[in-house]
Amino acid sequence: MIPTQTLKPKSVAREAPDDVAAKSHSAGRRRKEMFSSMKSGRRIVPLAVATATVALGLVAAPQAWAHTYLHAATAAITGDPIKARLDNAVYDWWAQPVSVNDRAYTWVGSIASAGTVRVAKVNRAAGSYQWATLSAIGDIYHDEHNTPALAFEDTKPYLMAFYTQHGTDNIMRYRTINRTTLAVGPLKTLTFSTTITYAQIIRNGTRLMLLTRAGDSWRYRTSDDFGTTWSAEKVLINATGYGQVYSLLKPTPGDGDLNHLAFYGHPLTSSFRNVVYAQIHLQSGEVTLVNGQLIGNINDPAGPNLRPEQLQPAITPGTGFKVRLLDVYTIRNRPAIAYAVWNAGANEAGPATYKVKMYQDNNTWTTPPWSLAAGAPFGYDPAIHYLGGMAIGRDNSVYTSRETNGTWIFEKWAWSETLGTFTLAHTIARDTTQKLARPYVPARDGVTAVTINRLQTYTSYTNYVSDILVY
Repeated sequence: MIPTQTLKPKSVAREAPDDVAAKSHSAGRRRKEMFSSMKSGRRIVPLAVATATVALGLVAAPQAWAHTYLHAATAAITGDPIKARLDNAVYDWWAQPVSVNDRAYTWVGSIASAGTVRVAKVNRAAGSYQWATLSAIGDIYHDEHNTPALAFEDTKPYLMAFYTQHGTDNIMRYRTINRTTLAVGPLKTLTFSTTITYAQIIRNGTRLMLLTRAGDSWRYRTSDDFGTTWSAEKVLINATGYGQVYSLLKPTPGDGDLNHLAFYGHPLTSSFRNVVYAQIHLQSGEVTLVNGQLIGNINDPAGPNLRPEQLQPAITPGTGFKVRLLDVYTIRNRPAIAYAVWNAGANEAGPATYKVKMYQDNNTWTTPPWSLAAGAPFGYDPAIHYLGGMAIGRDNSVYTSRETNGTWIFEKWAWSETLGTFTLAHTIARDTTQKLARPYVPARDGVTAVTINRLQTYTSYTNYVSDILVY
């Protein structure tokens, strides 16, 4: 096992709303910031600010903001009450898990518009939250790919947050966050053999698997002592020759040992078109197909080193069609994959449709008679299809966000066993001026069912203004 490297602690500047460094504000500066915010269609109402003393040996104190972040009336959002709105925050598609329930609280990882990596502890009942700040402005580039993934274990007094710097270096960064005081521990790092992007973490007891994209492969390290020591770097999937590829790794509800793995290629830059699936059993290390066929083991010295074709095809697009992988989880206690599909042969940036694939007892994947027009992307290159998105819920449901005639609609759809499909259960929100994107179901049962980004602007993954809504 390889001990971690601890970097010399340094002071961390904390990012407040509108990227103002967290510190005491004079009344004049408050008025200036409020005026500036209202000009941009946003109003900030700070009710209370509390900053704890930095404990000995730790690098950053929590920043507590018990306040409301109000949009102007022209930016109306209607629907369910929002339990908390996290200021100046966005999360990425591929950090896993980006949010986790912890009894009466919910932890949410995020990136601020200037690049600060932060984790919010949300008190949903009170409608308040506190920030734990992990990086200073300028430590890493402002890029939402660097969203932290959270490792949580009930018996530990802290959680761990892991993050990378999008394709810039080979360093996986991580810190501990005290679950009570929000005190942040010193920065620790793990190095990989090439530049890396994204952090995904799964856990069973004190055993961890930390996954990241490394070049055109997905590689990992494991720990049997909740991150005190780590294994050498190993290869999970080797996609050499396929270009840019993506993985989603998520635990089965109520079973931390069995984990879902979905994998596919970038819609524009990869030649790998299928969405493929496998399962990882964290304690034994076995990688299997759903029918139990063994295809590798993560405990092998070099890792399973799988080719994408060794996983089971779940979605095979027709000629000219492309897909975007949106989520993997379970429906009716069976593996399920949420995705978007469009006819790229007719129009590379053409309209997409949301669908779900579900595993069947005969070792096939089928699509129920349900689909939904996704509408316009929320930004970036239209051909890449940054759509509002889907998330699979914990209660045989799916959440969708879609654009229709300029309005963004956030909905929950419930599985009907009688009808054999999904039916609309509830419209959570409608927004006529800002974009609702990337619904996310926090790991573990708990007080928060779903979160979503509310984007004021999104030009690219390095240029965005967003809040996170907690429902």
